[in-house]
Amino acid sequence: MFETLTARAGARAEARAAERARRLSARLDQDLPGGVQAEADAQGVRLTGRALRRRLALDPTLKWMMAELIR
Repeated sequence: MFETLTARAGARAEARAAERARRLSARLDQDLPGGVQAEADAQGVRLTGRALRRRLALDPTLKWMMAELIR
């Protein structure tokens, strides 16, 4: 009995997480500056772009956006 309940709850949680990652990546993809892309994958949302680590550290708008959306 509990195995079925646990499996059902786990499947619903996975589906909600995948949907949230898809919505977050779509929102990020619209708002991110040029050269930075967001895509949903199996582990969540992946940001890609040239010199992304430096840009996240130095660009205050990009840093603020990430802090607000990831909360």
